[in-house]
Amino acid sequence: MTKVIGLLGGVGAGKSTVAGLLGDLGASVHDADAAVRQAWQDPEVLREAAALLGPGILGPGGAVDRTKVSEKVFSDPQALKGLEAILHPRVGRIRDAWLAAEKAKAASALVLDIPLLWEAGLAPHCDVLLFVEASEDTRRARLQRNRGWEPAEAARRQAFQADLAAKRAQAHAVIRNDDDLELTRRQVREFWDRHIRNQEGDPR
Repeated sequence: MTKVIGLLGGVGAGKSTVAGLLGDLGASVHDADAAVRQAWQDPEVLREAAALLGPGILGPGGAVDRTKVSEKVFSDPQALKGLEAILHPRVGRIRDAWLAAEKAKAASALVLDIPLLWEAGLAPHCDVLLFVEASEDTRRARLQRNRGWEPAEAARRQAFQADLAAKRAQAHAVIRNDDDLELTRRQVREFWDRHIRNQEGDPR
């Protein structure tokens, strides 16, 4: 049976790193950001988003400037809700088509690396929930190094997510992912051996 693994964790915890390690072991990984980019190619999405957020979110060639979109929606909860109403149905259809195609291939495991998986109500569709954990200092340093976010920006993004302790409590497994990649790799291997290779076992 193909198992669906849902990744949970705070902003900057390194969920994509863990997803990549699971991919190395044979899992198929859903690229949520690629799905969003695909949705942004839809002319109807561009029209609706520009009507909601203003034409300034579009670049000279008519493509979306996602940096400008982020600046608008993460300072305006109502604008964020409006944009989610535009994007989420399209992104959901892309995700569902990917899941159906991969399940038809009888893949051993499918990984959903989606930033707001829990908040979007997708956890019940996963067979195993894996919480990726890193210290606040580690997460803050990563976000500043990799995305140029100052601590205030990181805190603002995290505020849109559900409580981390609640997510952690519902996970079937936890992987600590600070700055020791080999340690993370070993934990991912242990998780894989227990929850995926042992197909007959209870995922909990």
